[in-house]
Amino acid sequence: MKRTVHDNHRIEVHLNLRHPRGLRPGDEGYNEHAQRVCGEVERAIRRHVDNLAPASLGDSRPAPGAVRIIFDTREECSHCGLLWETVTEADLDEHSVLGEPLCCRKAVVEFRNEKGIPLGEFGEG
Repeated sequence: MKRTVHDNHRIEVHLNLRHPRGLRPGDEGYNEHAQRVCGEVERAIRRHVDNLAPASLGDSRPAPGAVRIIFDTREECSHCGLLWETVTEADLDEHSVLGEPLCCRKAVVEFRNEKGIPLGEFGEG
């Protein structure tokens, strides 16, 4: 049936950049400072990739200095690996059932068996 897959894992670091001369974003020289600090942090992370603790995964704006582990989520069929899509009211016809998977025969058979729906043309034979 449907399974949730996490992939494209990445770490996002939000720095609290303070320029030594008080420059702010947009000021001349700030961007060079920010790039240099980010480069230093990147090199440090590459040297020490063990034991990083994630910030709260639910935060939309992490606190400065937070390190977050981020990944993409997709739902796919556990049988064929295709993207999980189901029959909607717009898709209904005389052979389909609302909510059943669109990807493969095995998923349809499993869905109908779990719901107690006759297999019809999707019989196991």
